[in-house]
Amino acid sequence: RAIEHFEEAAADQDSYAEEVAQREYEQAVAMGMAQAEAVARGQYAHQVAEQHFETQVNAKEEYADAVAQEQFDNGVMRGLPYDAALADAQKAMESAERHFEEVTEKKEAYADRVAQQQYENAVTTGLPHEMAVQQGQYAMEVAEQEFEGRVNEKEEYADAVAQQAFDSAAAMGMPYEAAIAEGQKAQDDAERHYDEVTEKKQTYADAIAKQQYESALAMGASYEQAMEEGQMALDMSEEEFEMKMNEKDA
Repeated sequence: RAIEHFEEAAADQDSYAEEVAQREYEQAVAMGMAQAEAVARGQYAHQVAEQHFETQVNAKEEYADAVAQEQFDNGVMRGLPYDAALADAQKAMESAERHFEEVTEKKEAYADRVAQQQYENAVTTGLPHEMAVQQGQYAMEVAEQEFEGRVNEKEEYADAVAQQAFDSAAAMGMPYEAAIAEGQKAQDDAERHYDEVTEKKQTYADAIAKQQYESALAMGASYEQAMEEGQMALDMSEEEFEMKMNEKDA
C-alpha cells in the first residue's frame, strides 16, 4: 500500500509540474522570447513546481498524521477497543487530508488572483515584464502567508468555541457522542461567523486601499510609493474595522 501511495503521489507531482512548465513555456513564447530561453523558463518552472508539490504533500501528511494520532489517543483514553480507536483515527486522518486539500486549493486560488492583479497593475504603470513578474510573485507569497494566517486564526477561534460547547455539554451529563455533536455545531457556527466578519472587513479595507493607491498615482507618485500608501491604508482600515467590531461585541 505504501508503494502504491508513493507511485500515486509521484504521478500527481509529475502531472502538476509538467502543467506548470508548459504554461510558463507558452507564456514565454507568446512574449516573443527565443526558443532556448522559453525552454529554459519551462524547465526552471518545472523544478520549482516539483519542490512546491513535495512541500505541500509533506505538510498535508504531517498535519493528517497529527490529527489521527490525537484521535487515536483520545479513543484509547475513553476506553475504546484498539480496533475501534484505530478506525476512528483513520477516519480522522482522511477527513484531515480532505480539509487540508480544500484549504490549500482555496489558498492557491486566492494567491493566484492577487498575483495576477498585481502583475497587471505593474504592467499598466509601465514596469518592464521582469519587474512586473517579480511584483506578482512577491504579491503571491504575501497573499499565501496572509491566507494561512486567517485560516489559523479562524480554526483557533472555532476550536476554542467548540471545546467550550463540548465541555458545557459534558458537564450537563450528556453522552460523549451528544457532547461531540454540540461541539461540532458550535464550531460550524463559529466558522461561519468568522467568515462573514472577515469578508466584510476585507471588502471595507480593499475599497479604502484601492482608493488610496489610485489617488497616489493620480498625484504623480511612483508605482512603489502608491503601493506603499495603499498597503498602509489597508492595514489601518483593517485595524479600524476590528476595533469597531470589538466595541460592538463589548
